[in-house]
Amino acid sequence: MRIVVHGQEAFGKAVLERLLERGENVVAVFCAPDKEGKAKDPLAAFAAEKGLPVHQPTSWKTPEAL
Repeated sequence: MRIVVHGQEAFGKAVLERLLERGENVVAVFCAPDKEGKAKDPLAAFAAEKGLPVHQPTSWKTPEAL
C-alpha cells in the first residue's frame, strides 16, 4: 500500500516517523506552507531529510493540491 501523510507540526512528524519505522511505503507528504519569519514545519523538514516529496500548496482548492 502507498501512503500519503497529510499533517503538520510535531504530531505529523511523529506519525511519519512511526510509519517509516514500521517500513510503510510513504510516497509523499502534504502540509501547510511555511510562514515567513517562522521556523520550517517539523513534518516538512523531516520528510525532506528522508528524501520524500513535500507538497505545501498555498490553497487546498487548487489542482496542485490534488
